[in-house]
Amino acid sequence: MHGEWWKSDVEAVVNQATNSGMPPNISDAHTINGHPGPAPSCISQGYTLHVESGKTYLLRIINAALNDELFFKIADHKLTVVEADASYLKPFEIDTIFLSPGQTTNVLLTANKHIGKYLIATTPFMDAPIGFDNLSSIATLRYKGTPPYTKTILTNIPPL
Repeated sequence: MHGEWWKSDVEAVVNQATNSGMPPNISDAHTINGHPGPAPSCISQGYTLHVESGKTYLLRIINAALNDELFFKIADHKLTVVEADASYLKPFEIDTIFLSPGQTTNVLLTANKHIGKYLIATTPFMDAPIGFDNLSSIATLRYKGTPPYTKTILTNIPPL
């Protein structure tokens, strides 16, 4: 699940937005399953998705962010989209998912790569000249049997 995190009381953020009629304050980070990913002065090392080679996993991807449309990608892996917003659809493969706030999708992830660690990234899409949280959040897909201290395979994410 994708979300946002503030260094303040979320109710106060919402109340301020409601009272002013303006959008909520910009979040301090995006999250993947509640983790913002490795960041300066943050104790979280990010979320790790553990997989076994040869298995296929159903991932439910949810954009629970308030205002941000988000891209989602796993390095060197294809995702097979099988459902969008509670409607089944003809499966198709893609390497990057785009979700608007509140949108959900189910994808199949086949663990068919070499044993190792692969970057999972969430980054915002923005095409308007307004303030927004432009920080990407990262997590790790880790294959069972990956030795400690293995370098993470990186990916290119879409530009803002």
